[in-house]
Amino acid sequence: MICAIRTKSSPGATKVAIVNQEFARRFYGSEQNAIGKRFWEWGVNTVLVEIVGVAKDGRYLNLYESPRPYIFMPEHQHDYNSQMTLLISANASSDLKAVADGARREIAQMDSRLPVFGLQMAERNLAYAYWGPRLAAGLATGFGLLALILATMGLYSVMTYAVSRRTREIGIRVALGAQGRDVLKLIIGQGMLLVVAGVVIGLAGAFALTRVLSSLLFGVSATDPLTFIAIALLSALVTLLACWIPARRAMKVDPMVALHCE
Repeated sequence: MICAIRTKSSPGATKVAIVNQEFARRFYGSEQNAIGKRFWEWGVNTVLVEIVGVAKDGRYLNLYESPRPYIFMPEHQHDYNSQMTLLISANASSDLKAVADGARREIAQMDSRLPVFGLQMAERNLAYAYWGPRLAAGLATGFGLLALILATMGLYSVMTYAVSRRTREIGIRVALGAQGRDVLKLIIGQGMLLVVAGVVIGLAGAFALTRVLSSLLFGVSATDPLTFIAIALLSALVTLLACWIPARRAMKVDPMVALHCE
């Protein structure tokens, strides 16, 4: 839950700060070394600020930013900021009114003149901030699924046509005494060989583009093994069906009819 409040500065208070992990690693070598260290605060009245804690790294401006140093300082050490918001953590979001009333009551006990406004759930606030990336991700996902469906249908059609063109060959092999499993093994083996070659080329191209893809992904790496394995298995399954179905159909044709097939 997020709500904006007014605060008063506390002049003369000791300057302290909490830094993130990237700040500690970059300037002090490790998180342990950063605790207790001091640095000069920027601004007109520069003073020493003591590091009293280290927070986990986060994304502060957008979802795709690289880790950056960040400093958290108590609001009472600074002048009033109209942009300030108060974050309240609750165990459940089922009763927002009760949480909001409790927050207003506690704030009123500190200073009854402080207005509380702009109350909203954190999920709703993030939805406004990230609607652009979410829309782009949704469109990319939709186009990706469409491309996968079209590629699957195309692969099935091409393999079915290629195998059906071998009806005469299958009839000759059966007439010469070839068993059904031998014909299936031959056709499926040749079809799978083409798929293996295509998958290898596709994986090589995908890995070559990982640097470009990594800037467009969030929550999954550009070399996510599950994604590559799933696509490879899907291609193999489609090719297997595309070879098996027409081969089974061709083997049921009478050899004499197959020999006369153009």
